Amino acid sequence: MEVAGRKESSEDKVKQKCQPCQDENVLHEAYGYCKTCGEYLCDACYKYHRRPKPFKDHVLVEYKTIMSKDRAPTPPDSDKHKVSDDQVLQQGENNDKCKTKKAPPPVPKRRTVCNTKCSVHPSEDLKYHCKTHKIIVCSECALKEHRQCDELDNIHDIYDSESKRIVSKIKYVEDKAAYIIKQETNANEGADVSYEEVLSQIRLDREQVNNYFDETEKSLNNEVYRFREESENRQTEMLDICQKLKKKKDLIRDTNVSEIERYISMTEGECEVDNINRDLKGVFGLPRLRVSYKSQYQMLDSGNLVAEKHQREIGRRKLKLQKKINIAGGKQSCAITDIATPSNETFPVILVDCVNQRLIIISDEYSPIYHQLQWRPWGITFISYISQNGEIAITFPQENRISLLTIGKNISESKRSCIKVKSPAGIRYHKSENVMIVVTDFINASIQCWSLNGHLVRTIASFDYNIDRINLTNDDQIIFVSHTKHCIQSCDMSGKVLRYFPYIDDSMCGPYGIASDQSQTIYVCGFKCLRGVSREGEWNELLTRDDGFEPQSLLVSNGSDRLYVGQTRKSWSADNEFLIFEL
Repeated sequence: MEVAGRKESSEDKVKQKCQPCQDENVLHEAYGYCKTCGEYLCDACYKYHRRPKPFKDHVLVEYKTIMSKDRAPTPPDSDKHKVSDDQVLQQGENNDKCKTKKAPPPVPKRRTVCNTKCSVHPSEDLKYHCKTHKIIVCSECALKEHRQCDELDNIHDIYDSESKRIVSKIKYVEDKAAYIIKQETNANEGADVSYEEVLSQIRLDREQVNNYFDETEKSLNNEVYRFREESENRQTEMLDICQKLKKKKDLIRDTNVSEIERYISMTEGECEVDNINRDLKGVFGLPRLRVSYKSQYQMLDSGNLVAEKHQREIGRRKLKLQKKINIAGGKQSCAITDIATPSNETFPVILVDCVNQRLIIISDEYSPIYHQLQWRPWGITFISYISQNGEIAITFPQENRISLLTIGKNISESKRSCIKVKSPAGIRYHKSENVMIVVTDFINASIQCWSLNGHLVRTIASFDYNIDRINLTNDDQIIFVSHTKHCIQSCDMSGKVLRYFPYIDDSMCGPYGIASDQSQTIYVCGFKCLRGVSREGEWNELLTRDDGFEPQSLLVSNGSDRLYVGQTRKSWSADNEFLIFEL
């Protein structure tokens, strides 16, 4: 047994070899010793040992210094299983005690999650992370293979920061997965609730319809029965008359009776025939029965049953960019929250810049004109526009008001007074009803009809979540979005929901602006992207992050196949541009 503390002889010291080289089956005499690594090093290894960043703080000692002090160190691994003399004696003295004394429970071993040894050098622990090559290496690999790498970090030094970063990434993906689970749960619950509601309504309708048809059938049977009975009585009566007349006619033709008798009978019968003929008046006015039926129930067709499943592959369709107009006007950032253009017209186009509290008017010459506002605007719509003059309505959510302005050579206050509305946001003018469709209250939104004189006509629909932008389709349907509910909806003027589908995006942002064209394709923008969804529910990517745009608001020109796109630009962005695309 080797006992710790035994001094090595001079012959042992001379035979010390470079341990890193020895692992490669190369024998070089040791030139020095690294106290940090606990290894002997040859001249070359000793010279370059502290050049890599992870080894700069290692303590090196020349071998001759060790020899002079006569205390050459022993590598740590070699002492792992050595036992001292005192330990041997103590063990012998305690043998008897160990026989009677219960042994202590074994110390549990640390759970091994993965192999921490180097695959190239099995005796070496993995200690360093090379970010250049994205691998974890041991000291030998770091010294020999990754000496020139710029990012070679000790795992103990970077563990805290890296663990926080990776935990944060895990949390992000975990939240995303939880969001999807929540969406699926809500979808299942919503499907169950709607299924039960619709099934209950179908059963109720079936019961009412069955009762209706039972009563209708009963009434029809009674009516036909009465008519048949009356008709059969008339037929019987006519048959009796025909029989009497036949007898009269037979008597006149009977040759077995004298002419005197026949004449007398004929004369008497003529009077009776005249009476019968008078009784048979209205031959062409007899009652007829024609059965007809008009249902009191509007029969359901497949269009009234909506069961949509929105999970499709998103296609890719390119938009043709017609014009980019710089609308910065000396400002570093802007946010176009809404766009308006006259009905069936292309220009002028008026943009709402809520960041800079201004309107930007784009003429047919694509030259922007700026009009400063007193408050921060949000939505805008044209009321009228004739011969370069017209009227517009602008919402100011923070001021709880809608202002009506007159446009011409200049923009000024309209003769109409401002309208007091709670937090008005999106706004559109409904020409056929001569009312404004307004979204009120960002948080618990309502879609309302307001007259131009400032009277609330009616509330179309109410919600328990936010809605900030709306638009009207060609057939006067209302389309709107919620960036907190992440959904797109449409309804008619009575508030009946016609379409509802979620807006799915990896960044879980949006939707924001919304518009539609004559084919009823809906355009909606999210975070640095623009998508279109057809009437059949087919999605297409129109703009992506790679295009470099940040769409915020949308409008389709009724007078042409143009899509207007307003952007939101931060101070770091170089351009503030208004975009015109050809559909």
